[in-house]
Amino acid sequence: WTTIMTENFEGAFPNPGWTVFDGDGAVNGEYYWDDDSFKPYTGSWSGWPANGGADGYSPSAGYYPNNAWSWFVYGPFDLSDAVDAELLFYYWLETEINFDIFNFFTGLSCTNK
Repeated sequence: WTTIMTENFEGAFPNPGWTVFDGDGAVNGEYYWDDDSFKPYTGSWSGWPANGGADGYSPSAGYYPNNAWSWFVYGPFDLSDAVDAELLFYYWLETEINFDIFNFFTGLSCTNK
């Protein structure tokens, strides 16, 4: 395996290659991903979807505000010459049914070689 990237939130954030932003600008307040010491998987830090931005919201204040639309994007990178690939991540999720959504998108187009 060749590791293209790894993120553990222990250093400066966001690292090169990452883009964080609020999907609706400041319409419902400006919130985007940032690092935080709340519920790390390992180490002392984790990512939090509303800690960054002008209206940053700490998870210690009650998770995140309504209508937050934060994005955390890595890339682009090229896997066109890869024979195999693997994506691993850990996440803790507490959502409100019919309102909260967690998605991840790879943007991959897979073909048999």
